[in-house]
Amino acid sequence: MNSYCSDCKFLNTNDAKCDGIYKCSKSKQYTKACTNGCQSFEKNYGLNAYEKEKLYDLGKKASFDTDNTSIFGNIVVIILLIIAIIVTKVMGL
Repeated sequence: MNSYCSDCKFLNTNDAKCDGIYKCSKSKQYTKACTNGCQSFEKNYGLNAYEKEKLYDLGKKASFDTDNTSIFGNIVVIILLIIAIIVTKVMGL
């Protein structure tokens, strides 16, 4: 069975970057709840299966949202560059 950060006792859900991305108290870094467990993984017996699944799903949603944001940002930059090239060609610069 796979272990995920959402199942780990070191995942600090009180210190969240956003829903689904929380600070690991062991590595001192923010991580998505859906990330595979690391060598420091220790099972969290304080949460029930529903709460762990909810954290995992929030991590998946955060992963999807952050991936789409970077793609959208790249598209905007490309469009702005194309507009700048067209303007410089029309102005004869």
